[in-house]
Amino acid sequence: MDLARIERIVAQVCDVVDAQGGDWDATQAVLLDTYVGEELVHALTYAAGFLLVYAEPDGPAFLRGMRDRRRRLVPPMQRRG
Repeated sequence: MDLARIERIVAQVCDVVDAQGGDWDATQAVLLDTYVGEELVHALTYAAGFLLVYAEPDGPAFLRGMRDRRRRLVPPMQRRG
């Protein structure tokens, strides 16, 4: 998997964690519906760390900053279809 794809996964996982308000079960459910295979493994691994960060004071703001930095590096992929 190329670095650009990993950066996109990181940014999207940040979005999911933030959108789910740091809820572990809800985050996992979204990721299981979004990814498969190697991408799912990466997404769940990042999510575990990001959920811990989100629970810390100023964690949501830190996570959003991380997401925004990734988005500047590699814009999101366009949806197919």
